[in-house]
Amino acid sequence: MPTRAFRSYRAPETYSDKYTTASEVYSYAIVLWELLTGLRPWHRQADGRLYTESYVINLVANRKKRPEVPDTIDRRNAVAALMKRCWQHEQKKRPSFLSIVVELKPHRPEACEEDESRQRLLSRQQSEQAIITSQVQSMAKSGASSSSERGSSRMPLNAFDTFISFRFGEAHAEALALKAALEARGRTVFLSNASPGSDLQEMIAHALANCKLAIILATKTYGRKTNALFCTSAEMNFIVGNDRKPYFLVRGIPFGDDWAEPLTTMAFPPSIMFKLWLPGEPMPDDLVSDILARLEP
Repeated sequence: MPTRAFRSYRAPETYSDKYTTASEVYSYAIVLWELLTGLRPWHRQADGRLYTESYVINLVANRKKRPEVPDTIDRRNAVAALMKRCWQHEQKKRPSFLSIVVELKPHRPEACEEDESRQRLLSRQQSEQAIITSQVQSMAKSGASSSSERGSSRMPLNAFDTFISFRFGEAHAEALALKAALEARGRTVFLSNASPGSDLQEMIAHALANCKLAIILATKTYGRKTNALFCTSAEMNFIVGNDRKPYFLVRGIPFGDDWAEPLTTMAFPPSIMFKLWLPGEPMPDDLVSDILARLEP
């Protein structure tokens, strides 16, 4: 039989014998309240009287009340905000434990020690973004001019609906599969399928600068800088830097993992919307539909 103390942590639906994982999320919110306040939940009323079990059940389940949050707690406190979402009355409105882990990761103690390092990386990234943006725009313009002079039959600059990440390693098979699926739905797609060369670099610059939507296949090493002009570091800096290009993020690493490059982890914080697709796994059923929805005017 649950004790009175145990009942202080129970979600409202559990009093109707409806237990789900969301019920545990509610209990977690009460634990957060304890940590923030240093008090016992539903212990004493303002006049000093002890809460009775029936009164607590009525407050929580029927009147939708929650333990009072003292004014001393900053309303902008991220943990307090999370707590309030976790104890919402409707189960479907509470976050999952997986999303809670992702949300709290930036607030772990060691994250504070990384701030200075992150600021240095951010400064370096901003400098690289400016350089790479200039390079891509310059190549796109020069390529268009030379193509016109040679009477090239190259596809017009604005002909591509989507640009898929410049990948030859970790996600090449996935990139090819996604390209075929989008083309089957009538969309034009640019995906580099040859080793870099001067002419190819111009084509990549054209496609990236003029596509409607860039699809980022962000696997473990995405954003790594190499000697080639169009490494994924250059691609990421051009797409994400200063919000220059609309993009759709396909996360190629498990939840809770960081990318190998710190700048990539900074560019894609947990708050960024994404679709999970790990290399080697089947394409998510709704991936193409979600991308097409982003392309709609």
